[in-house]
Amino acid sequence: MKKLSIGPIDAKVHSGNQNKGTANPGVSDFPPAPVLTVVTSAFKKREPAIAKLMSKVSFDVEVMNGLLAWKKDKGASAEEAAVRFLNTQKSTWTNWVNDGARKKLSAIIK
Repeated sequence: MKKLSIGPIDAKVHSGNQNKGTANPGVSDFPPAPVLTVVTSAFKKREPAIAKLMSKVSFDVEVMNGLLAWKKDKGASAEEAAVRFLNTQKSTWTNWVNDGARKKLSAIIK
């Protein structure tokens, strides 16, 4: 996968391009958009450990793009991509989990 650039990001042009009735749409690349993890209060109460974990999960866009490109190039499954992430991005995921989980995962991931 390769990101294609259509030009610099122009916030005013991009905003105008979002409206169907814009008289003079222009050229603007897409600005970054946040991805949010949201859970219901019921889920948070029922699964506090998972909610806590997910509140820490964050992916660098370049890491994610690289992983998705690898997955596509290799014809890999989502599970294989997850294993690759765990093997190559230890400095990222170890910050998400507690000491016990970090120790267990580190023992089985080489």
